[in-house]
Amino acid sequence: MIPKLISPDIFKDQSILVIGDIMLDEYWHGNTKRISSEAPVPIVNINEQDYRLGGAANVALNLATLGINVGLIGIIGDDEHGKILAQLIANAGINFYPFVLDSYQTINKLRILSGNQQIIRIDREQSLDIPLTEGFYKLVEQELGQYQTIVLSDYGKGALSHVSKIIEYAGSLNIKTLVDPKGDNFEKYAKANVITPNEHEFRAIVGNWSSSEQFEDKGRSLMKQLELDALLVTRGSIGMSMFLNDQVVNIPVESSQVFDVTGAGDTVIAFLAAGIAIGESYADSARLANLAASLSVQKRGSSSVPLAELLKKIEPNKIYSSLENMSLTKQVASYRSQGKKIVMTNGCFDILHAGHIKYLESAKKCGDVLIIAVNDDASVSALKGVCRPLNILEDRLTLLASLECVDMVVPFSEDTPINIIKSIRPDVLVKGGDYKEDNIVGADFVKSEGGEVKTIAFIKGKSTTNLINKIINDLA
Repeated sequence: MIPKLISPDIFKDQSILVIGDIMLDEYWHGNTKRISSEAPVPIVNINEQDYRLGGAANVALNLATLGINVGLIGIIGDDEHGKILAQLIANAGINFYPFVLDSYQTINKLRILSGNQQIIRIDREQSLDIPLTEGFYKLVEQELGQYQTIVLSDYGKGALSHVSKIIEYAGSLNIKTLVDPKGDNFEKYAKANVITPNEHEFRAIVGNWSSSEQFEDKGRSLMKQLELDALLVTRGSIGMSMFLNDQVVNIPVESSQVFDVTGAGDTVIAFLAAGIAIGESYADSARLANLAASLSVQKRGSSSVPLAELLKKIEPNKIYSSLENMSLTKQVASYRSQGKKIVMTNGCFDILHAGHIKYLESAKKCGDVLIIAVNDDASVSALKGVCRPLNILEDRLTLLASLECVDMVVPFSEDTPINIIKSIRPDVLVKGGDYKEDNIVGADFVKSEGGEVKTIAFIKGKSTTNLINKIINDLA
């Protein structure tokens, strides 16, 4: 399941620092209509130029798009590409702490495209083969304490050549550390909280495997060796595997439409870090990252996933199987933490009609979230007779959940919904106008909790019993 604790402002109090290799992604777009006479290569007539954040800067952009307070530490040169990169970072609302090297060439990856086809990629870069000056790490130490979580985005270009030093310092401050690793030496990432290699990188470290059991054994061994809390292996079309101390959680791929995988790893670690930052489990954070990556690969080039786009994909479920379903109370707690007023009502809702709709729309206006407890089939029969219900529970739940005014529906099998009322603790308990407050189940409890009890008048003549009697009379 995708985590449900997502709302437009849930990330606003989080702060994450990204450290690593930053680069400027450049795209030249054009059309190809002929082959060069000088060599058997296509001629691209360029008509558009586009700059985007790449590497660690793209990780920071993904986080900033969620509304997180993001810091970014990386190395740029005192050159034109460095200036463009710094401006893009500022435009994204990211707190940038650049380490500028006069003799360094800002990393630039130029991609030339014709239509949707990448023709060639041209890289301008220089690896930092010598240890960086103490100034870079003093910059890290100076800024690290302002953030709750750090992401280390290692593209093997040299910014994280002494990554173990950063992990050790973050550990001393009890700051969670996530690493997107690179290279054939993972020992330098020891004691990070999580690392996120892709399957190719993982294989280069642990060797080949011939079965899922061997794969899992190698993952557990690497976790133990590096003293990690978790290990997330991204596996392309297979999905992801999250290794935890007591289990391996395999997460299937969310999208079959892969347009461009550029930057997908950046999206994965960004959303993994975001989920962990708000208190989601490692497994649920990985599920969130998996979903975000599925949206990212449907776009051209390095790109971020807007929160609105993610929210649309993971709207909370409306139908809950039972009160024992922990996600029900978890979602209610989420709504309440957002300051939303919880309204609850209950009933059989055997044949949904206009009277029900008007009643439920009025109930929703009493607060922000409307929850309906629905009698299961056996309890409807006990109340209405052996010929009822006419619609089985699953159909009744589906119809109610389809209404825009309804946020959650949950069945109950007891004689009354008192257990659900006590679990949910609604701010407002609503019943039909034919009830007196003294006869409303749960009224005393809700009022003792500081809540309200309200009655809403039914529309005259609109009832399930009347509809059934009319059908019987018409058939007679």
